[in-house]
Order: sequence, then C-alpha cells, then structure tokens
Amino acid sequence: MENRLRDLSKYRIEKAKDDLETSEIMLENNKYSQSINRSYYAMFHAVRSLLALDKFDSHKHSGLISHFN
Repeated sequence: MENRLRDLSKYRIEKAKDDLETSEIMLENNKYSQSINRSYYAMFHAVRSLLALDKFDSHKHSGLISHFN
C-alpha cells in the first residue's frame, strides 16, 4: 500500500512539474491566461501529490480546499 501511494505521489508531482514547464513556455510567449491556467494546475497536482501520502484524495478543487479548512 505504501509503495502504491508513493508511486501515485511521484506520478502527480511529475504532472505538476510538466504543467509548470508548460506554464513557463506560455509566459515566455506572452500567453498569460494559459500560463496562469497551467500554473494553477501545477499547484493542484502538487497538492494532490502531497495529500496522496496522507491517504487523502479529491478530484475536485473544492475538495482539496475544504480539506485544509
């Protein structure tokens, strides 16, 4: 179980890194709205990565936010 959670966390952090890289490319090309979108999703996937290790998950943004409230 722990290995599965680590693998899931690793997958999600890689997804976050990919979104952040895409965001940087968009920013360099003056695509501000798209850059913000990819930055937001990078944070979303990074948080999901960390919470996977805490055995919590939500596919909804509101679920992640409410977890911290």
